[in-house]
Amino acid sequence: VAAVLGAAAPGATRDPDAGLRPPSMSKERYDEVKAVESRLAGVRGGSPVSADAAAGSPVGTGVVLAWLAARGGPEKTPLDAKDAAALLQDLAAARLVAPPHGVPRPDPAPGALVATSDPDAPLLLARRAPRAPPAAPLNARFAWVGAARPPTAVAASLRARILALYDAHLASDGRGVDYGALTADPAFADYAAAAAELQAVPLSSLAALPARERFALFVNLYNAVVVHAVAERGGPGATPGERAKFYSQVSTYDVGGLPFAADDMEHGVLRRNAPSVASLAGVLRLPWGTHFSRSDPRATLALATLDPRLHAALNCGARSCPPIKVYDAADLDAALDGAMGALCGDAAVDESRRTVTVSSIFKWYARDFRAAGADPLLPWLARFMPPPAAAAVGRMLGDGGAPPRLAYAPYDWDANSAGQGA
Repeated sequence: VAAVLGAAAPGATRDPDAGLRPPSMSKERYDEVKAVESRLAGVRGGSPVSADAAAGSPVGTGVVLAWLAARGGPEKTPLDAKDAAALLQDLAAARLVAPPHGVPRPDPAPGALVATSDPDAPLLLARRAPRAPPAAPLNARFAWVGAARPPTAVAASLRARILALYDAHLASDGRGVDYGALTADPAFADYAAAAAELQAVPLSSLAALPARERFALFVNLYNAVVVHAVAERGGPGATPGERAKFYSQVSTYDVGGLPFAADDMEHGVLRRNAPSVASLAGVLRLPWGTHFSRSDPRATLALATLDPRLHAALNCGARSCPPIKVYDAADLDAALDGAMGALCGDAAVDESRRTVTVSSIFKWYARDFRAAGADPLLPWLARFMPPPAAAAVGRMLGDGGAPPRLAYAPYDWDANSAGQGA
């Protein structure tokens, strides 16, 4: 799988804490504060921190500070109040301690990340925080404190984490995920913690990204949020209504302080703010229809041009979806052609019936392909088919007979669990 996804070169090493360890904090100090966090979560013997923190529940700031003052120093030695407060700030800077997402909190002092003035202000041990509740974005286990890095750095960090998880838990053909093993992997909790940084990425910096980088970022985020949602909340569902809710509400990340569901990423950003083909505006083909309203700040992220190959790159969490891959702006064209090849690799050509059966994706998004110049569609698709299928299509197109007919394979909406034979 690593070769398919584009893993790091042989011999390359990854910092498992990249994106969570602040650039200004040394690896030695980071290891020290991680050890303190482990002790915070693992203490026993009646400490008021242990039961709640170890279980991932909020703990009052005053309780945490008292514990740090009593035993937060080297060899579990006491600290004075100033050093305990400084250690708390380092824990927050390393995203080991954070406020709950969406809970009002007091403003910290200048230069601090979390306030120490309110002893009742709740804090979480971030990497042990429970899953976000169903109504919250999936990356809202805790609130990201402080500024985010530039979006290219955030994207690269998340891409590396996603790649490692896919490499470990993706089926060899990219079409199935071992969700049980994925959720049990500590790297998955680390990914969920790192994804919280998206909360602090300004929309203006995302809008300023070159189109190729924005395209790759949102394709990767779409695939990641869907895998994340299936892993924690279950698959898309058996009915159209359940599937609509899954893509518009369940599979959501907080990006720049605003909700971005899978539908928002696909239709609002990647499809140039076009309405979903399943929406009333999409069905009626209203020329003024949009996904985001024109006053919605998220509309500023809509790409200016439409590349229909995106439909071969998005994996919706179902068995009939295209394979999951990780995309990089540097080799985007080749990767998208490869994705189209994988999706068209299942084409079934019947020359006797003059029929070519392809994925239903090409029926649902026929307008996108036509808008990008793929009209008629079949000759364009033949470029991506395996040589025998492409040759058969070429014969039918050139023999003077009736034009070959496109047919569409039924879509299997069952979750793409590798444990179910995917």
